[in-house]
Amino acid sequence: MEPLVVYVYSYSAGYQPDLEKQLDKAKVDRLPVQIDNFSWRTRALKTMDVAREHIDRVLIFVDAWDTLFLGSKEELMALRLDDGITLAASKVCWPDVDRYTDYNKKQAFQTISAWRYVNSNPMAGLGRNIAEAMEWCWERWPIKGDSCDVKTADGEVCERFFTHAYLDSPFKIKVDTMCRLNQIWLCSTPGDLYLSGNRIYNCMTGSSPVFLHMNGGHKMDLSLFQ
Repeated sequence: MEPLVVYVYSYSAGYQPDLEKQLDKAKVDRLPVQIDNFSWRTRALKTMDVAREHIDRVLIFVDAWDTLFLGSKEELMALRLDDGITLAASKVCWPDVDRYTDYNKKQAFQTISAWRYVNSNPMAGLGRNIAEAMEWCWERWPIKGDSCDVKTADGEVCERFFTHAYLDSPFKIKVDTMCRLNQIWLCSTPGDLYLSGNRIYNCMTGSSPVFLHMNGGHKMDLSLFQ
């Protein structure tokens, strides 16, 4: 089943032009979704809307301003993203550090890496699975505020919502702990990663992630990925 990359933006900035060129070069279908008054709440609501509209497609939701695509359509299809919901993995247990013990319980019998905590960019799955899970979770743990700041004091961000979905809901949701779908740049340490050709290679997991999430204000020389 061919994937559809849904990239969300409030205005064209950051890595968006590069992301679009990379997806077109790989012949991966893409759907731009503009949010005029961006907030984490509107981002989540728009995600549900798109999932309802494309129930039979494998959807991959990314933030356009800080994400790059380094792989191929064939790699995406080989990941079997139609099986449940896949969330990106971070090294940081955020925004609620006290949920560390809940992760330990959830992942007690799984193969994990240092990248083991929920991040919502990218998030992938069959449209119907995403819509069903998000609607169920929204009834219980909605994002109430309209902040667009990652450091919002009340913690009303997508990561909290999807952390609830992963740890507290009955749905089949997994974290990409082996970094096959995505590599988050934040908190990378010397020896974690290296550049091989035009790909990032994760030395700890032995994977070459398809997406690269350049969060945390990091910048990279994009000529490396031409």
